[in-house]
Amino acid sequence: MIFNPFNINLNKDELENFRSEMLIFFDEKIRENCNYGDVVIKIGRKGAFVFEDLCKGYPLNVSEITFFDFSCFDPQTLKGKNILVFDDSIHTGKTIKKMLSTINDFGSLTVVTILASKDTYENLVNEYPNVRFVSHKILPEIEFLKVYYNFMPAYFDSICIPNLNLIVDKITFSRKLSKEEVVKLFSTELYEPEIIDSSIQFEDRFKMVLEFDEELRKKTYEYAVSNGINFELDQCKVRFFIHILENQTQIYLEYVITPIPTNLTLSNCTGRLNYKYFLCNKEINMRVECFICSVYNVTMYIRSFLRRILESNKLRLNYNSTLKFEPLPWIFNGTLIDSNNFTTTVVEDLSYSAL
Repeated sequence: MIFNPFNINLNKDELENFRSEMLIFFDEKIRENCNYGDVVIKIGRKGAFVFEDLCKGYPLNVSEITFFDFSCFDPQTLKGKNILVFDDSIHTGKTIKKMLSTINDFGSLTVVTILASKDTYENLVNEYPNVRFVSHKILPEIEFLKVYYNFMPAYFDSICIPNLNLIVDKITFSRKLSKEEVVKLFSTELYEPEIIDSSIQFEDRFKMVLEFDEELRKKTYEYAVSNGINFELDQCKVRFFIHILENQTQIYLEYVITPIPTNLTLSNCTGRLNYKYFLCNKEINMRVECFICSVYNVTMYIRSFLRRILESNKLRLNYNSTLKFEPLPWIFNGTLIDSNNFTTTVVEDLSYSAL
């Protein structure tokens, strides 16, 4: 959750009213533009989640792209298209400018956002006169920050968006599952995920958590690391964000792995970890990559542990549905890390925030 410097507590009615306003805005503005568009580009994971929530029940006959990095798609394919760019909010405008500078000449452009900072919004309108900008709320800086820090995080939490800076996996079942079925999928004789109570409960979205006790944390550590590498695990748990759709169930696994930095000793590490985040060059001095590597190494063990449980329970419970496992892009300290197929490659450091 984002730190809130304004200390304003929302009640359930205020949050529900805020979401209702956004749904009306979507119905009047976003869907209208989609109907005349060919492509929707959703900015980052937040933009993808918010767009999905707002367009539930409205089938859109458009191509959809979730934007993390320009290497994800070829802008040439957008030539001559009617393009809708959706972002949950525009503050500094850095991400939108980066995108518009690349696709501005390819087609007819409409940028839609829920919340925008007034000065940035006006500058964008002046800088890109051929682009149509639409925003639900356009507010002076201090008012923008108040709304963002109070309403948006609460809204994100209510629609089950995982933390964007942690390692997240997406599991898709090809049928609708009940809450009870989801719990059973990840349960063992010793451990059962606990459903988290939320201020706003949606039937089709809920959260669970599986928190490892001291014994399992110790076992995880011993398996994932080798002798000569010493650190303690402060937190070791998995949060589950479940989205129940009409014909499928999406489960997002958020790995909360926190070594205690003061006790983290990797100076003698020679790449003897069971899993590796990067190609270790066996330097003696600890670097930031070593810290990332320790988090990644423990996460990989927990990931394989959960997959074994999932596959075993799927057979045992006779859940006859297709299972798709999809590691999502991982953003760590401004770097986009591709963790597909349990291997990672660090791509170029991002000069902007794609999330």
